[in-house]
This record gives sequence, structure tokens and C-alpha cells, in this order.
Amino acid sequence: MDEKQFTKLISDVEVQSSGIKFDFQIAEAFSKLLDENKSNLTTEQEQQLKWEFLLFRLTTKNSFASDGLRTERFVPMATFNDGSIFPDPNTFPDKTLEYFESRAKTSTNPILKARYLDILWEKSKSKKKHLFAVEAVEQYILNVDAYENEDAIMEKLDGLQRATELVLILEKNLLKKPLTDKVVQKLNEHIDKTTKGNNYRWLIEMFELVLTLPDFYSKDQVKDFSDSCTKAATHYHSDQNFHLQRSFLQLKAGLTKLQPSTPDAKKVLDDEVGQSYVDEAEAKSSSGLVKVHFLQEAIDHYSKMGNKQKVNELIAEVKTATKQAIENNELKQFSSTITIGPKDIERMKASLGTGVEVPEKIGTLPTFFPNWDHAVKMTKEHSKKFVFMHLAKKVSYGQKYPISAPQTPGQEFEDHVMDNFRIETELALRWITGFLSELIKEKKVSLGDFQKFFAKLQIVDKDTHETVLEGLDSYFKGDHFHATYVLTLQLEDFLRYLLAVFGGQTTIPEAGAFREKTLGSVLVELKPYVSELVYHYISWVMEDYRGFNLRNNIAHGFFKKRHASAIYSTAVLHIFCLLIANTKISVKETK
Repeated sequence: MDEKQFTKLISDVEVQSSGIKFDFQIAEAFSKLLDENKSNLTTEQEQQLKWEFLLFRLTTKNSFASDGLRTERFVPMATFNDGSIFPDPNTFPDKTLEYFESRAKTSTNPILKARYLDILWEKSKSKKKHLFAVEAVEQYILNVDAYENEDAIMEKLDGLQRATELVLILEKNLLKKPLTDKVVQKLNEHIDKTTKGNNYRWLIEMFELVLTLPDFYSKDQVKDFSDSCTKAATHYHSDQNFHLQRSFLQLKAGLTKLQPSTPDAKKVLDDEVGQSYVDEAEAKSSSGLVKVHFLQEAIDHYSKMGNKQKVNELIAEVKTATKQAIENNELKQFSSTITIGPKDIERMKASLGTGVEVPEKIGTLPTFFPNWDHAVKMTKEHSKKFVFMHLAKKVSYGQKYPISAPQTPGQEFEDHVMDNFRIETELALRWITGFLSELIKEKKVSLGDFQKFFAKLQIVDKDTHETVLEGLDSYFKGDHFHATYVLTLQLEDFLRYLLAVFGGQTTIPEAGAFREKTLGSVLVELKPYVSELVYHYISWVMEDYRGFNLRNNIAHGFFKKRHASAIYSTAVLHIFCLLIANTKISVKETK
């Protein structure tokens, strides 16, 4: 293709670009141009169109759209599972940058010129590259009006934001700031136009720029902007768009700092933000879970304000809303069916033996032990296979309120491991509970058989042994409420004795006296002696909120008679059997 024809094709794209909604559509136009004319292009022309495509397929960012964080202007459109990225903004060779420089001179569309100049400012090695930034500011100011499509508001705002970002770098230490004056002039034009049209939404980004350039605004202008924020906040509250209402209240708080105000002005605005969360909770109260979410946001806000009375009021509302969610079955249970043949079931049951063999086998057979390592492996596989599992926020609920929400990727991963570990654990415990119940009914194992096995506890402490026997007696009578209470509390005591047997200390000094370590601390110190797998199992049953959490629920009185189940008492019994069967217990004689 001759150069004149090629230039005409490029010019057509430039003309079309003024009517686009998003900049990536320019990349699509160049891609289409490449596909339709590939057979007629020279090698150089084909390469140039590919460069154009890659440049406009890059995603643009600025610090205002990134929560104030410094960011590179151009970032990849996509990052893949293997770590590769597309396009890579750092792989343009010098020849490509030279091409972009020539395009910056010949292009007639500010939208394209701004991008050519900005990539040169970011990636060029020229000693005069600041001149690219200066000209880029001029083009960003022009391209606010160059976008003819009114729906291209995001690109227009991005141009204003990027121009502001650049002038803050270029003219930071200058007394006279001609470029900044031009940016402010264009910003003011856009604010006036948007305000007259009552299109409040897009004032957010513009007022953020005002807050960044306070020296360029009079007190009267700031007051007008503050009044606009009040009108916008009122509008969005009546429209029940509470998120936008809070955005304008927060902007008003920032503008208030730029003008004379009363000491109570900040508190009034803070109260309005808090009330907005409460109002949103009430507006969405048809779902108890959604209501709890916004009440939590309100609690966090009032906590930062130091308003303890309001926090206490809202905590009571959280408990009520959680109860509503539970009673309305908002928390759904998902289950799956596992089919095992009768012969396999009988074989598993027979593996437990009879008589005194049963407690020994319960404590030693891997068939009935939940596998932590397998839960970790499954979670890693699921993370790769089901990518959408990372999109939804995970929250753990107790009986009365949310008790935890992971804040980091590591915590989120551990929560998912716990979900898989729960499946492993509950399945194993259902087998043990069912088989043990049948063996007791068939009189193939008795209380006496377990008493003989548990006799080893006398070596550690006679009182503990005697109390554990009380729990065993309740278990064999079918009183699983009493059995769970007794066995759980005595298991904690036994674990403390075990740590002492291994040479550890369960007591620590505090404020001139002493106190016992928490169960969690004791378990961590026991880990090297009982193995990490056993540690995770005990923790899950006894003190992890994502598991049975029996010790804490019992200690706080949350474990009621209606919660009693053979699976809970069997879980604690299983841990006793594991520890007794796999731990060599002896006590050193003292003279």
C-alpha cells in the first residue's frame, strides 16, 4: 500500500475516535484496519498498526482513580494465571517510541496525541522528555472537548485527572504555574456545565481535583462547591443511593477545611455519614444479612468517632438482624451425597474391632482421621479451578452476629482450607459416631472397655481421670449434653498437663502475679509433640470459630442443651483416644 493510502486509513481512525465511548475502541479500530488490509500492507505498515493496537489496548490509570496511590500511567489489560501479561508496557523498543514521537507530531486528534505524548513521558530515555509531559497536558485539556460522545464522561474525567497529576509534577516548585492555570480553567468550565445540568454524579471526580488544587480557589468558590455537595447528598439520600450520598458528604468535609467553619461542623458531617449507613441498613432490611453489613459499617464509623453509646445501640441491632437472618433461613446449607457400598461400610466398622480394641483403634486408624494436608491441597486446586470463589467476600457468622471476615489473601485462603477441612472432619466423625453407636447397641464394646483404656490418665492426674470417667459414663448413657460439657473441659485440662509432661510451662507472669496461658497458646506449644495434623484437628474441635469451637462455646455458656449431639461428644472422645494411643505418658519421680 502506498504511503498516501496508508495515511488516509490512519486519518479515518482519528476522525472516528472522537465519537468513541472508551479508548480501547481505538485499539479495536486499528485491529480491524489491520485485518481488513493485511494483504495490502507492507511489513513496516503492518508493524506500525500492531504498535498502535498495543498502545491503545493498554489500560490507563492515574493516582486520583487509584485511591491517591502513585501508579504507572499504562498497565497491562490482562494478567494470566501463568504470570504473563498483555500488553506489556515495558517491552516497546526504541524504534516503537520513535514511531510514537512522529505520530505525536502528525496526529490531528488530541485524544490520540495525548496518549502518544504520555507514553513518551513515561518510557522515553530522552533528557528533554519533560517536554512530552508539557505538551501532553495541553492535549489532555483539549481532549475534554474532543470526545463528542457524551457517554465518554469517564475518558473526559481521566483526561482532567491526568492533566492535574502531570502539572503537580511539572510545576510543583514554580511560583508561576501557567499549565495549572489552564487545567483549573478547563476544570471550572466542566464543573459549571455539570452543575447547571444537575448531573451531580460526575462532580465527585471534579471536586476531588479542587481539593488537590486549593490555592487556585476563592472562599466564595469553595462555598458554592460545598453547597453543591449538600444538594447532591440530599438528592442521593432521597433516591436511596446512599453510597453516592456519603461520597458527597465526605467531599463536603474536605471542602469545609478550606473555609471558615465552626468546631462542630466536622462532627455534624461525621454524624450524617454514620446516619447514612444506618439509613441504608434500614432501607435494605428485607435481608437480615445485608442489614448487618451496613450496621457493621456504621459501627466502624461511630467507633472511629468515639461514640460508644451509638456503637452499643447498633450492636444490639446487629444481634436482632442476625436473628432475623437465621429465622428466615437466609443462611443456606449446601450438601452433597456420598454413596458407599454396604460391604465397604461393614469393612470399616469391622476395622474398629471389639472390646478394649475399639478405643485403641479409634485413636490409631487413619481411616477416621481428618487429613489437613488434603484440605490444603484441595483448596489450592479449587483456587485455580474456580476463580470466582475469590470475588465474593467471606464472612463467618456465630449464633448472634458475624464473628470474622478475612482481611488478607492469606486469611482468605486459610478460611477456604477450613471449609474443606470441615468436610473431612465431619465425614470422619459421622463414621465414628455411627459405628460406635452400633457397637454399643450390639454390646461389642462397653463402658468398661473404655475405662480400661482411659486408665492411663491416672498417671497424669487422678482427679482429671476421675472426672473424665464421669463424662464417659454420660456418653454410654446417651447423655451427650453432659458428656460434651465434661469431656471438653477435661480435655483442655489434660492438654495443659501434657504440655507440662513435655517440659513446657502453662503459666505466665502478668502484672505482679500469674495467669494460665490461653488454650490457643498451649496448642501452639504442643504442636511439635503431637504433630501439625493433630494440632489442626484439636484446634478445629476445641477453639477455632470456623470449627466446633466447643471449648469457647461451653466456657461462655453458648452451648445449650438443644445443641447437644453425639457428634460433639464423639469428637472430644476421639481426641482423647488419639492422644492416649499415640503419646507415651510417664511422670518423672521427684525426690
